[in-house]
Amino acid sequence: MALPLHLAPLPTPHRPSSRAAGLRLVEPLPVRAAEVRPNYALRRAVALVVAALCLLGALSLVRSVGGFLVDAPVVPSGGSATGGVVERTVRPGETLWSIAEAAFPGRDPRPAVHELARLNGSSTLEAGGRVLVPAAWATVR
Repeated sequence: MALPLHLAPLPTPHRPSSRAAGLRLVEPLPVRAAEVRPNYALRRAVALVVAALCLLGALSLVRSVGGFLVDAPVVPSGGSATGGVVERTVRPGETLWSIAEAAFPGRDPRPAVHELARLNGSSTLEAGGRVLVPAAWATVR
């Protein structure tokens, strides 16, 4: 035997009318996708450039200040103060000619340049490298 099935309609919730309160619905303005999503690739590129410039500035500062700190001591390599030779660090831009001019101001530096080239076995210098200088010249910088 079948049981009778009775279906009743579901009640709908009551919505107050917005017109009754004097209000009306307004559609939101359309938003473009470019305004919503920030450009992270551009931000990363700018941050990378700024970081690279900061790093270069710091390295330049360390190099310029470090040159004064590293080159200060003169280490003797042997011999007496009258006939010995000392070894010192070559500063950036320094040449045999500039070393000779500093040792003998107001005189012809060519004999001193020749002596430096003979002591070092070469007439070329490299910044940060070592150069042999007669001990009598070591006090002159």
